[in-house]
Amino acid sequence: MEIHHLRYFLAVARELSFTKAAQNLHMSVAPLSQRIKALENELGEQLFDRSTHHVALTNAGERLVPLARTIVSDFDALPRKLLLGMPAGAVRVGVTYALNGRSRRTISDVLAELSRDHTYIVNQVASRDMERQLLAGSIDLGVSRVPAASARVQARLLNTERLAILADASAFPGKVSVQLADLRGCTYVHGPEAWEIASMLEAQHVLFDSGVLNDSLTRCEDVSSMLLTLRNSTKITLRSLQSEELKGLDPAEFVLLPIDDLTVEIPTMLQWRAEDVDRLPIAEAIKSITAAVACERLGD
Repeated sequence: MEIHHLRYFLAVARELSFTKAAQNLHMSVAPLSQRIKALENELGEQLFDRSTHHVALTNAGERLVPLARTIVSDFDALPRKLLLGMPAGAVRVGVTYALNGRSRRTISDVLAELSRDHTYIVNQVASRDMERQLLAGSIDLGVSRVPAASARVQARLLNTERLAILADASAFPGKVSVQLADLRGCTYVHGPEAWEIASMLEAQHVLFDSGVLNDSLTRCEDVSSMLLTLRNSTKITLRSLQSEELKGLDPAEFVLLPIDDLTVEIPTMLQWRAEDVDRLPIAEAIKSITAAVACERLGD
């Protein structure tokens, strides 16, 4: 059981609607329903009564609500409790998984320069958790791939990355790009839940509508297991064309191919609490990172 499963449960329990809960979580209904079902299977209890007209908590679900709230609250309080040993005035920066090389270098160079006068502490945070951690005060700046819903969180777009398919090279010999029609009959393999952000889910739905088969039972938790799953098969997954973690792959074994008639892009944005926009170390980081990104664009 993961903390995400309890967050999903509490979201559905709060809304008593899988559709509304999925919207709040920036995911689609089907994977949310699957996560709740997995939690029910693990606990050996049905948590919700579902019908076409309503969703209601079962007795087991009602008992779980206060327990889940306590567990999630205690988990979220960990960063604040650890702050007791943090330097005064330190800025906590949450960075999402698998930034491309350019973004990583730009942000690290800027923070290294600013660290002469201020303290910046960087931690990895999933994009879907970034807004919640900003609003909870667990972090002060976020580098995220998911837009925030709250007006209390402001953002600046840093860049976008185009999605492409990752596949065994033998599946598409001689191709430098593909069409959706080329993917019909291939099987889609899901990566970690942290990968399944709104733009990724949007692209997945287009693939499934175009005849790609959805292997909803398989989930690879890292790149190594994904490559083993794709090897010598017609299975595919979606990754960024600028993915740094895939640059060392042998092109004779695996290919990363853009889809000519699918142009979904993943945004990367800098986020902060609106009330902190004039706090000096945060304001300097926003200004410097934004300026560095603008200089890079001029150089392209």
